Amino acid sequence: MSFDEFERVVALGKFVTIIPEGASIRVSELATFTVSKIESLLEPGDLIGVVRDTLHELNGEPTSSDLCREAFFRFLDEPT
Repeated sequence: MSFDEFERVVALGKFVTIIPEGASIRVSELATFTVSKIESLLEPGDLIGVVRDTLHELNGEPTSSDLCREAFFRFLDEPT
């Protein structure tokens, strides 16, 4: 799927970073379990940025961290 399609899927709530408590999860033919404790290091709103940065990194393009670092060093060179 394209990145635009991915953004739409996330906006519709069909791709999530946190599974709702009480949800039943089935891992094909391996196991079924119920979510009872939710912990996540990634906030739902951060997902798009993380995926965008990963795609940039895989394509040899600067990530948001790279751009921020570059801007910081330019500021140190020329703070005005």
